[in-house]
Amino acid sequence: MKRTTPLTPRIDFTETVHGTTIVDPYRWLEEASSERSSWIEAQNNHARHNFKRIPGRRKIRSRLE
Repeated sequence: MKRTTPLTPRIDFTETVHGTTIVDPYRWLEEASSERSSWIEAQNNHARHNFKRIPGRRKIRSRLE
């Protein structure tokens, strides 16, 4: 089963700062929320899954420790 990277929702957010329009679809990640916590956990699980598949990982880890 191939695992895919968890999707990162984009939310329409635009603001004007000192006359410059800024589009920031990921602004929601800056705010503490249950949605952000869920997204972070999904990203961490995805990363852990991929890290476990690295050949020689145990040897590298023991060297670093």
